[in-house]
Amino acid sequence: MATETKLSQMEEFIRAFLEIDADSNEMIDKQELIKYCQKYRLDMKLIDPWIARFDTDKDNKISIEEFCRGFGLKVSEIRREKDELKKERDGKFPKLPPNIEIIAATMSKTKQYEICCQFKEYVDNTSRTGNDMREVANKMKSLLDNTYGRVWQVVLLTGSYWMNFSHEPFLSIQFKYNNYVCLAWRTPSQ
Repeated sequence: MATETKLSQMEEFIRAFLEIDADSNEMIDKQELIKYCQKYRLDMKLIDPWIARFDTDKDNKISIEEFCRGFGLKVSEIRREKDELKKERDGKFPKLPPNIEIIAATMSKTKQYEICCQFKEYVDNTSRTGNDMREVANKMKSLLDNTYGRVWQVVLLTGSYWMNFSHEPFLSIQFKYNNYVCLAWRTPSQ
């Protein structure tokens, strides 16, 4: 049932920045952009507009702060994403319990694990009635708001569903535990 989740254009830009910054100095320069474009056979005409858009101090480099400011992102969240992606590449992330199935997710495997296991714990400690499941949804929202920043939406359901939604970069997940499906995503707080 799990499918490869297509990243949004914003998520692709963030991943590109993190990949271009191979030396992890939180700065990319024109040479690094050229190498990246050559590696992926991208249009070299993209380089100057990228530098013009993000290089606010005109030093021909794009710092992580400039990049985040240009997209309205929080530097701390991009750093966290970078660390979690490195762990994934190194194979250093926890495996989900066998009774949890990811339907779709744009977030790191670490976040997936933390969220799914907490949901499982909440569900396992209830009678699984309507009021208890409403409380699970409330607890999940509170946990997500407190752990990953506000404003999260949480939907719990059984059965079929279709949806289309917008979310902050790398902050959406849809998963199944037993007969429950949990949908969670963070929306902009401003």
